[in-house]
Amino acid sequence: MIKNIISVFLTFFGYFFYLISKITPKIFFQSYVRCYCFSNGLISKILSFFVSFIRVRKQNKDDYLDNYNLNKNLNFNEINKTLSKKGYYRIPYKLDKEIVEKIIKFSLETDCTYLDDKKKKFISRFNLNKMKNEYVSSKYSYDESALFNFKPIKDILFDTNFTLIAKNYFGVKPCYSNLAMWWSPPRSKKPTYLSEEANESAQFFHFDLDRIKWLKLFIYLTDVDDQTGPHEYIQSSHKTFNKPKKILKKGYKRINEDEIRNYYEKDTIKRITGEKGTMFIGDTSCFHRGLPPLNKNRLILVIEYSNSMFGSEYSKIEIKDNNIVNYKNNLIINHKIN
Repeated sequence: MIKNIISVFLTFFGYFFYLISKITPKIFFQSYVRCYCFSNGLISKILSFFVSFIRVRKQNKDDYLDNYNLNKNLNFNEINKTLSKKGYYRIPYKLDKEIVEKIIKFSLETDCTYLDDKKKKFISRFNLNKMKNEYVSSKYSYDESALFNFKPIKDILFDTNFTLIAKNYFGVKPCYSNLAMWWSPPRSKKPTYLSEEANESAQFFHFDLDRIKWLKLFIYLTDVDDQTGPHEYIQSSHKTFNKPKKILKKGYKRINEDEIRNYYEKDTIKRITGEKGTMFIGDTSCFHRGLPPLNKNRLILVIEYSNSMFGSEYSKIEIKDNNIVNYKNNLIINHKIN
C-alpha cells in the first residue's frame, strides 16, 4: 500500500515536471505504470482530465479547422462513440493501392533492424524469399526517421481524417507520438515468452502504456487472413476497471491466450483480417496481439497519436522536409529533432 501511495505522488509530480521540462524521467514513467495497474486505468483518466484542462485553455480552436479534406464515408460522431465503447473502429475504405505498393517497395529497398532470439541486433534488407527456418526474428522493423521522411507515409500521418478522429477522442489537438512499420515472417518455431522478449515482438496478449491516452492507426500492407498474422483485440478492455485484477497484479507483462480466455468471453475477442490497404484505429490499452504468420510474410504500418507526450522515452527523429510547418495545422510535433 505504501509503495502504491508513493507511486501516485511520483506520477503526479512527474506529470507536472514534464509540463515544465518536456521530458519524463524513467522513475516517473515506472510510477505511472504501477499506478495504472493498481488503479485499473483510473490514473490515465485523471491525467487525461488535467491534459484537457490545461491544453484546451491554451489552444486556438480555429487553427484545427483549416484546410479540411474529410472523407464523406466517415461519420466522426459515430466513430468516437464506437472507439469509446469498443476500443476499435475499422475504417470503411482502404488505402489507395498505388500508395500501398510504394510503401512495400520502400520497405524492400530500405534497411531494417531486427533482434534474434538471443537479442543480438542485426541490420539488413528484408528478404521475402527465405525459408521459414531461415528467419531468425519475428519482427523486422524500420527506423522512425526514415518512415517520417517518406512522403507517402507522412501524408497518411497528417491526414485530417485520422487526426480529427484522434482530436475527437482526446478532446484536444493530437500529438504525433510514434511511427512504426515491420515485417512479421512465418517461422519454423512457435513464439515463447523468451523469444517474444528477445525479438521485441507483440505476438502475446498485452496492453500498451507509453502515453496517457492514445490511438494507433494500423494499416495492413499485405493481405491478412487467419493464417497470415491477423490482429486480435479484447473488445472494451480499454475501459477503466475493465481489466482483471489478477492479471494487472503481474504488472506490465505479456499474457498467454489461455489466461485471457479465463476472464473474457469468446465473443469479446475480435480478429481483424483484410486485404492489403485495410485500415483500423484503436485504443491499444485494450488487450491485443498480432498472431504469428503461418505461411506468408505480413507487413504492417502503425501510426500513433496521443494527447500528451508524457510517458516513455521517445526517439529523436531527423526531419528533412523544410516545409514541415505546412503540415502542422492539425498535429503537434513535440519530438526531439536531430
